[in-house]
Amino acid sequence: MSRGFVTFVVVGLFIVITLPKVYAFNAETTFNGVCAACHSIGQGKRVGPDLKGVTKRRQQDWLIKFIKDPMGMVASDPVAKKLFDEYNKIPMPPQPTLKDGDIKAILDYIKKKSK
Repeated sequence: MSRGFVTFVVVGLFIVITLPKVYAFNAETTFNGVCAACHSIGQGKRVGPDLKGVTKRRQQDWLIKFIKDPMGMVASDPVAKKLFDEYNKIPMPPQPTLKDGDIKAILDYIKKKSK
């Protein structure tokens, strides 16, 4: 085998092994970068509600729908409407690009931090 081919294979394997770690979804980082500006976990209300214990108060499917399309939920769900009114009608930015699995990971992070 040529030296160039071996180098190509080694570099290729390195990329295949390390790339998923570099781009792996991190719930804590995402929460801190996307959610923490308006929400805390056990630190009290901010622009939005304190999320401590939210996974006990709401079903996971409800939370996923709300995170992806908060104003759609406000229009159709009385609990979402009440929250919207309670927090001065400040809309939560929708997060349609987050995958359900990513949102579940964030909810697991919130649940863990709520203890």
